[in-house]
Amino acid sequence: MTDIKYKNISEVAETLNIKNHTLRFWEKKFPYFNPKKINGVRYYSEKDISYLKQIQIHLKEKGYTIKGVSNIIKTIGIESFRNIDMDLENSEELSQKLELPVLNEVEDNQAESITAFNDTLNEKTEKIQDVIHKLKKIRDAL
Repeated sequence: MTDIKYKNISEVAETLNIKNHTLRFWEKKFPYFNPKKINGVRYYSEKDISYLKQIQIHLKEKGYTIKGVSNIIKTIGIESFRNIDMDLENSEELSQKLELPVLNEVEDNQAESITAFNDTLNEKTEKIQDVIHKLKKIRDAL
């Protein structure tokens, strides 16, 4: 007999203060866990719940995107992600460390493309500001 305790989707949603459909959505976006399904009802282990808490913290409190959280998991592994220390100082330090590998993965040609895009964007912004300035002069002259 196993000592693993499970909670159904409604209990987990209440624990995390989120909606059931959010859990089902996360299940699709983060395929690293699979709650047990018995007669169509999802049952989450404590391990699943700790994983979901980390997802929630990274999405809601730290402002990561789903893709960003997925990148963290790919970088450090699912078990490390589940066990991240929740001390604020340590988690901020960890977040800074995790962003470096993601940024370092950018290929040189991607970096050049991003730089070229930013340059073009800056040029277009300057032209728009010039047009706005000219329009204001015309408006004031009327």
